[in-house]
Amino acid sequence: MRKNKRWTTEEKFKIISCYINGDGSLNALAKRFKCTRGMIRRWTSAYRQYGIEGLQKRKTRKVYTDEFKKKLIMEVLGGRSQQEVLDKYHVHPQSHALLSIWVKEYTSGIKTTSKGSYPVNKGRKTTFEERLTIVEFALENHKDYQHTAETFKVSYQQVYGWVRKYELDGKEGLEDRRGQKKKSVGELSEVERLEAALKAEQRSNRQLQMENDLLKKLNEIEQTLEDYR
Repeated sequence: MRKNKRWTTEEKFKIISCYINGDGSLNALAKRFKCTRGMIRRWTSAYRQYGIEGLQKRKTRKVYTDEFKKKLIMEVLGGRSQQEVLDKYHVHPQSHALLSIWVKEYTSGIKTTSKGSYPVNKGRKTTFEERLTIVEFALENHKDYQHTAETFKVSYQQVYGWVRKYELDGKEGLEDRRGQKKKSVGELSEVERLEAALKAEQRSNRQLQMENDLLKKLNEIEQTLEDYR
């Protein structure tokens, strides 16, 4: 694929015409015109929804409300592919790459503007009981970290970290162990050693599952960005 290629309306129309008329498979056309299958699918979808206008470069930037952005983000985090969400809400093709940015900002808790990046909420000190309440609230609301952070006036990163610790270690993961001396292996009783080994194995399994889920999301985002180029 040609990097930084500026596709004209005529070029896009020529490619999707071949696809619609059955003059080649997605793979064959992508190789022939040095583009990606995702581009062809996106251009075809845009043409079917908006006609030739869907293939033209926008002269004005579309402004989306925070409510609309959040609706799409939650669909993606809920398991739908970005393409499914974009098609469902009829997002103009030239705004497709924005969804990846919105998801990234939402999950990182960092807002990016033309003036730089900044955290959405500042963190604060909390008690064990507060952390437990916050985690339970986040889980009850389908891990809506941003809403939870705004509700309890804490940072997105704090909520995300507490939920992650809770999923790995249960309530114990929310305890503040700073300043506490950890027992050495020789100081543990047989029962404590067995419990520690079991917790370590459970933590490892949960960690692996979370990493696999995250990797799947990242691969999906990277593929969407690659298709947009």
